[in-house]
Amino acid sequence: MTNRLKLGVVIFSGMVCAVTILCYFISIKTDEAVTPVSPCYFISMGDEDRAVRLFKTYPDKMLMPCEPSEHIVEETEDSMNGGDSWEQEGLYPLSCASAYGRLKVIRYLVSKGVDTDVLNPSCDRAALHIAVENNQMQVVKLLVNLGAKIDVINNSKNTPLHYVSAPKVAEFLLKNGAASNRLDSNGKTPIQSAILRQMPVNLLLTMKNSGCDPKINGHQSLKFAVSSGNIETIEFLLESGVSQVPAGESDEYALIYACDPNNDIKERLQIVNCLMTAGFNPNLVDRLGYTALRHAVAGRNKPLVELLCKNGADLKLGHTLAPPIVRAVWDDEFEIVDLLIKAGERNLYLGWYTAKKHKKEKIRLYFEEKLKKKGVDMNKWYRDFNDIFFIREEFSKDHGKLRVYDTVGKLCQMVMEHDQVELSKHLSHDDVDKKQIERGIQVANLFGHEDMIPDLQRKLETQKENK
Repeated sequence: MTNRLKLGVVIFSGMVCAVTILCYFISIKTDEAVTPVSPCYFISMGDEDRAVRLFKTYPDKMLMPCEPSEHIVEETEDSMNGGDSWEQEGLYPLSCASAYGRLKVIRYLVSKGVDTDVLNPSCDRAALHIAVENNQMQVVKLLVNLGAKIDVINNSKNTPLHYVSAPKVAEFLLKNGAASNRLDSNGKTPIQSAILRQMPVNLLLTMKNSGCDPKINGHQSLKFAVSSGNIETIEFLLESGVSQVPAGESDEYALIYACDPNNDIKERLQIVNCLMTAGFNPNLVDRLGYTALRHAVAGRNKPLVELLCKNGADLKLGHTLAPPIVRAVWDDEFEIVDLLIKAGERNLYLGWYTAKKHKKEKIRLYFEEKLKKKGVDMNKWYRDFNDIFFIREEFSKDHGKLRVYDTVGKLCQMVMEHDQVELSKHLSHDDVDKKQIERGIQVANLFGHEDMIPDLQRKLETQKENK
């Protein structure tokens, strides 16, 4: 009985082992048939053989976008060499294999007639775009050898070179005929795209040496580099011959953009110094009439104001009715006011007038002290000021008789604020009052704006000739 029991146990154990082994081999053969996951799962996990078997069992899956699955991973340890993480969902298998560097899968799919240049609807990229973006050098070479178009474009007219992020990949593409300066739908060249994506300078140098021209729309590239605070890229562009923006596109001036406090820029002072050293003009104005100095004053950036003043920034320019000194007075920025005064004596007069106009007594007295130290007879200056602006007396119930300034007038206001642009427009009209012009000349002398007098005198002479 004992022997029979032992024999039964042995037979039962053998049957269990046999069933287990049989199930194992059946599972290998039928795994693809029962597996609920996409081929991209096996591709992402590096199991190329199983992915190929699945394609052989279900050929239609070669042309179907990868399906959602909780088993799909974004990135595995052996996948993708330095590129972006990719969600496989929505990618065609060929593109998924290109992202992960699965050469065997790529060869199989292409051998079965899969189009290398078809765009993935989920990301608007072909397989070569994706391989280039993920630095898959071997995949790039394989796809090109298998007939992929080296300049395949997506719906935004980006070629694979627009997505390059590795010098060797860029060099290979350009040596094999990739268009070096093709514009995408936004007018960006491949090297501009690399700058916008903040690629390292060694890539930019490789692209330049292989035929990409950084001077094409160079002012825009420079603005991209400034906005990202990338000193090395800025220096690369300047050394490549990128200069200031062409006339008519003043809103793109890199120097003005760098000084604008509304733009969050790293290493702002270092960037501005770099541009000034390269000879950029600090006195250009943007479409709103602001100069670099005017922006620096508005940002209350004392080191930046000091740097611009030392490099020839025009203290008169700035914005209609608000040159730098006016803005500094508005903001009660004594240290910046002091910098502007040291940079130009005429700021004393305009600063005093601004402080008086806006009832900033503390800073007005500050200006008066500075004027006195300069040897200005303030009593005489007051008299001249009052003579120009026609003091009249009015009666107030609360305060009795008051001395009130007459309306300054547009023309004199422009002269006081040294707004040459608006003054020129104003003088172009035929109905400018002669007395206002004469008064404007007096104001120009009083405020130290002698450079505005010739235009006013010419207008007077023209009026006499017309009469």
